[in-house]
Amino acid sequence: MPGPLKKFEALVNLSLGRGTDKEKQADIVHKGETVMLDDDTAKGFLTRHRVPVIRPVADKNEPDPAIKAKDLFGERPPAQAFGARPDPPGASTVTVNPEVKDPADPRNAPEANDPQTDLSVDPDAAKDKGTGVKPK
Repeated sequence: MPGPLKKFEALVNLSLGRGTDKEKQADIVHKGETVMLDDDTAKGFLTRHRVPVIRPVADKNEPDPAIKAKDLFGERPPAQAFGARPDPPGASTVTVNPEVKDPADPRNAPEANDPQTDLSVDPDAAKDKGTGVKPK
């Protein structure tokens, strides 16, 4: 049987399980809210993390500690470094139009080698064909 309930202030958002709930649902207690806890539950919140995440309501007027996730759980492990994947065959080739000497020429763009793109025509004129409006 749980002991007497005491008032505590949450220093971070807490998930407080419903002790009698068969579906194991939990209630959220937001930072700064007051919550009633028995001694066992309070001890868990005071010792489970690297820093306490609750404090007695009597200390409510003291400044809030700046608690970050790394204070609760420690440093995040670095991401595993994988080597770069090799390009699939033919993916790293650059096609240059041998007729055009300037690399900045738009005919050297990847779209220039697309058989559906006709760069010999003014693109604005092609857009205005259906409207009957002459390009300016």
